[in-house]
Amino acid sequence: SAPLSMIHVADRLRATEVHVQHMAQKGRRFALVAIRDKTEEFNLKAALDVTGQAVLVIDSHDRLVAFNKPAAALFAGIARDADVSRLLSLTGMSARWWVPDLTGRRKMHVEISPRIYQVTSSASPLPGEEERLYVVTFLPVARAAVGAHTAITAATTQLVDAASATAANPTLVSRS
Repeated sequence: SAPLSMIHVADRLRATEVHVQHMAQKGRRFALVAIRDKTEEFNLKAALDVTGQAVLVIDSHDRLVAFNKPAAALFAGIARDADVSRLLSLTGMSARWWVPDLTGRRKMHVEISPRIYQVTSSASPLPGEEERLYVVTFLPVARAAVGAHTAITAATTQLVDAASATAANPTLVSRS
């Protein structure tokens, strides 16, 4: 995509994408200039990048749609359209553990060495579709105990099921 350009409109600064297409018509040359306002997208991305949480947005086909800078730091080498089921694979958990239940939200603690993260997963419906987007956030809450760990381990995983108010404490180890 084109780099963003900042444009002053009245007393406001707008983030924009500027595209120029050269055209010829009846022996004359023209330039069609299209300016797309990207201010809202830019502001949201800037806000997400400075939070203390890693954020992943996953589609219903387990593809990574978007992520912020803390997520890129936490999960080295992630890229858009990546298969998230491989990135978030945890032994002892279902293949799509981040998909919330009927409440639309799931919380748990996961250890990603050397920290323990509170993971919150929320489902966001897509208008007119049965599919959903899943927003998975990783908030660092504590340092993990010193010891040998794999890339992703969870010794104190606690699933919070708001519907039944039950909790389980399985030990999880990442698949390599």
